[in-house]
Amino acid sequence: MAQRGYDGARSWEWSGVRHQDEVLERLTVGRFGVVEVEERLAGPGVTAAFGEDEHVTRLSFSPDDAARLAAVLGVDGADGPDGLWTAIVGLPDGAFDLMDKADEAGIPYVYTAGGDATGMVYRPPHC
Repeated sequence: MAQRGYDGARSWEWSGVRHQDEVLERLTVGRFGVVEVEERLAGPGVTAAFGEDEHVTRLSFSPDDAARLAAVLGVDGADGPDGLWTAIVGLPDGAFDLMDKADEAGIPYVYTAGGDATGMVYRPPHC
């Protein structure tokens, strides 16, 4: 079940857990409209794939690019971040599907990922 909260700094956050508590996803719309999607993976599959107990992936989109992404995901502009959240958690492979859709549409984003074994990965926006 998604939850939404206002943190007092003019940002909104949606979060939810799926896939038997192995995936925690969070969408934040920051003070200046930057949209950040975070996916925290944990469990035996993550240990097998990454060699670590937890792996975190973050995607950051400018306000204009987040609006383009919403359109690609079929979100009506009137639905705002609630619609974007619903579309994101509906993707079978979460952040990886989101990256594929953004790449296919030529939508730039900042990619960061990391964990104890993999270290930190950073990829600046491109397209």
